[in-house]
Amino acid sequence: MKTTSTELVYASRLLYEHPYIVIFDKTGNDTLHKIQHKNPELATNERSCIYDIGAGEFDVKVNTVLEIIFDADDIDNYVEAPVIIKDVFALGYKSIGEVPSTWSVCALLEFPNGIPAILSGLEQKKRYYISSKKMWSDLMALYR
Repeated sequence: MKTTSTELVYASRLLYEHPYIVIFDKTGNDTLHKIQHKNPELATNERSCIYDIGAGEFDVKVNTVLEIIFDADDIDNYVEAPVIIKDVFALGYKSIGEVPSTWSVCALLEFPNGIPAILSGLEQKKRYYISSKKMWSDLMALYR
């Protein structure tokens, strides 16, 4: 399979037709402390982490399950792994119940099967899309 950049993906318009999120980085310690101060019941474990994320053209509600994680620079680099948006924080570190379209926020993401190794690329400043299987299969149908 050829390497496909996100430039081609955007040109396909599919990212304007499906909900998805983009992981930019793990949330930094200063922000984590502020979120935990405002939300003392918040806890993470080996299957969850708080990330700096953004949404595309759709609001994405808390408890939404997405299934595919792929590299923003190479959509052929992907893993199938369920991801649950457990909580979203913005506006003074308050829980807001959804990832608003086009916003950048912090979110507690849960990975029922454990945090996938593909996300170790965040250390190299990579970005990752998390989408539904439907969006992924539509993208792959365009580029196979």
